Amino acid sequence: MLKIKHCIFFSLSVKKEMTTKRSIGEKFVARILDEYCVFYYQDYSFPDLKGVKNGYLRFDFCIPIRKQTSDGFEESYVSIEYNGIFHYHVIEGKTTMFTLAKQQMNDLIKTDYCKRKCLPLLWIPYWLNAKQVRKSIEEFLKKHVIVSNTGGCYG
Repeated sequence: MLKIKHCIFFSLSVKKEMTTKRSIGEKFVARILDEYCVFYYQDYSFPDLKGVKNGYLRFDFCIPIRKQTSDGFEESYVSIEYNGIFHYHVIEGKTTMFTLAKQQMNDLIKTDYCKRKCLPLLWIPYWLNAKQVRKSIEEFLKKHVIVSNTGGCYG
């Protein structure tokens, strides 16, 4: 069991006119997406995705994309999840084995949902440093043709 003194969260008004608590990791991911001028929804839920206790599960970042099909184009999504320490460890005084198991089961449900729906999903664990987070997001965005290889808003 790990012990931590403080868990830092802050309020951030996001560009979708939504105010919510965001972790430092989520704020960093949002900044990278903003640098690339990627439109995204935060805390996006799908009506057919429910968790262990039957509540709607939300994705940290959901990016709408257009996929080409034989009939033309259809709207789809790619998602990014930033997983803090609570997704991996019991934290004394903050979480229990039950809350950890519930969190991990909900993560598995999200993974399975995305596989069944052919929705790309990037998991970012808290132990990656800033350079690794940036690189994994950039590679994910390029792979799914959301940004060009030159990067930036006007790439």
